[in-house]
Amino acid sequence: MKIACLLGVSKYDNYTELPACVNDLDIMNVMLDLTGEYEHVLRIDGNQSSSKVKQQLVSFLTQFRGKEVDQVLFYFSGHGDFDGSEFNYVLKDFDTSKKKQTVIENSELDNWLRMLNPSLAVKVVDSCHAGVQYIKDPNVFHTSLGKTAESFKNCYFLFSSQKEQSSYQSSFLSDFTHSLVKSVMSFQGTEIRFKDMIDYVSDEFAANSQQTPFFITQATNTEIFSPISQKLQSGLEAELAKHRSTSVSGADKTELAEPQPTSLVDRVKADALRFCSKEEVLLSIKHIQEYWQNNTYPEYVSSLYEFRCQLLPNLESEVPRLASIGKWLSENENNYFASPTYREENYEAQVEVPVKRSWRDIMMGPLYQEYETRTVTRTRQVISGFRLTQEIDNPAIRIAASSKFENLNWHDCHIAYVFSKTQIGLFYIFSTFRELNWEQRSRQTDDTWRLLTADFKSSDGLDQALNKISEAFVEHIMAPVRARFILQDDQEKPGTERQGN
Repeated sequence: MKIACLLGVSKYDNYTELPACVNDLDIMNVMLDLTGEYEHVLRIDGNQSSSKVKQQLVSFLTQFRGKEVDQVLFYFSGHGDFDGSEFNYVLKDFDTSKKKQTVIENSELDNWLRMLNPSLAVKVVDSCHAGVQYIKDPNVFHTSLGKTAESFKNCYFLFSSQKEQSSYQSSFLSDFTHSLVKSVMSFQGTEIRFKDMIDYVSDEFAANSQQTPFFITQATNTEIFSPISQKLQSGLEAELAKHRSTSVSGADKTELAEPQPTSLVDRVKADALRFCSKEEVLLSIKHIQEYWQNNTYPEYVSSLYEFRCQLLPNLESEVPRLASIGKWLSENENNYFASPTYREENYEAQVEVPVKRSWRDIMMGPLYQEYETRTVTRTRQVISGFRLTQEIDNPAIRIAASSKFENLNWHDCHIAYVFSKTQIGLFYIFSTFRELNWEQRSRQTDDTWRLLTADFKSSDGLDQALNKISEAFVEHIMAPVRARFILQDDQEKPGTERQGN
C-alpha cells in the first residue's frame, strides 16, 4: 500500500505570502492521482490554523498503524525554518512566541512516519528557510536532516535549497516543484525511479547559483516512483497549461500565437500535416538503419573497440527481453502499429473439490458435503513479446562492440522500433558480455529497456534521438574502462618527473 500527505501553505499571518504554493499543492495532487500508484492521498490546504493541520495529519496517518505500508510520501510547499538543530515546517499562524505550537518539527513528522514502519519513506520539501538563525558550520543543516534518515529502512529526502538559500517561485509554480513535474512529464522510459527525478532536477539547477537543491538518499536507487504512461504525461502537460494560463497576464506573454484554423475542414487539413504515408515511414526507418551502418564513434572509444551493425530480420530469436516491450504496449495508450504476443504457461493452483462418497457413507454419514484441497495444473496466457502489425524488413538492429584488447569486455546494443503514422518509438537496451573462454561469452543484459520517441515530421527530432542512443552506448562502454584505468593516471602528481629506463 502506498499513501501520501500533501501540504501547501500560501497565506501567512506574519510572513510574506507565497501565491504559487497552492498551485504546487494542486499539481502534486494531480500527479499522484494520474500515477494510480497511491491508494490514499491526503491533500491539506494549509491556509488554516496549525492545530487543525496537525490534527488532520495525525488522524490520517494513525489509521494505517499496524498495516503493511510499502511507501509513505510527504510533500510540503511553504516557508521553512532551521534554528540550528531542528528544521521546522512553518504553518499559517506562525508566531515566534508560540513557535513549537505553530510549526511541524521535522523530528515530530519523522515520529509520525516511523509509526507506520514503511518500507520506503519519501519527503519532498519545497521551502526556503525563512527566519533561519545561521550557524558557522555549513554541514550542521545537512547532518541534522541526515540523521533522521538512519531511522528508516529506506528513504529519499528531496529539499529545494541549501540552508543559506531561498527557494524561488513565480506566480505560476515553485521552481523546484515545477522541475519535479517536468522530470516525470519528459521521461523517456517505461518506469521512472526517484533517482531519475533527482538526476533531472540536479541537472536543471546545475547552473543556478542562487538555488541548489540537495538530496539525502538511503536506498538502492532502484525504487520506482511510477510507471510512465501517455495518460500521466499528457495529463501533467494539460495541468501545467491550465495553471500557466491562469497565472500569466497577457502583458507577460512575449510570443504571439500562430493563427488557428477556424473551420472544421481547415482543422482537419492542419492536423493531417502531422501524418505520414507508408512510403514516408519506410524511408525514415531506412534512414535509421543507414545511420547505424555509417555511424562514427569518438576516437577514444573507436581506438579500443570495433563496431559492427547488424540488421535483424526477426524479433523473437534475435532480441532479448521482448516481454518488457510487449507489457509496455499493453499498459500504455498508443497508436503504434504493434501488439503484444502471448504464450501459454502452466501453473499450479490449490482448489477445493468434493470428496467422493460411497452409498453407504451417504446413508450413514452426515448430510453435508465434505471437501478436500488438491493441487491442479492450469494454463494461462502471459506476454512473451510483441509483433509489428505493419510488416517491414529488419524490425530490429544490433550494434556489437568487440574489444581490440584482451583485457576489455565486449558489449552490444539492441534497438527495436514501433511506429504509427506520426511517431516512432525507439526501444534500446545495452548488454555486457562475460567471458566463458576465448570463444564463448555470456550476455549480461541491463535490467530494462529505455524509450525515446520522435515525430516523423520533426526536422531533426529523429537524428537527435539516434545521437542520444549512440552517446548513451558509448557511455555504457567507457564507464567500466574509466573506472578501471583512470585512477592510475591520477596517481601521477603534478611536477613529477618521469624517468626513462
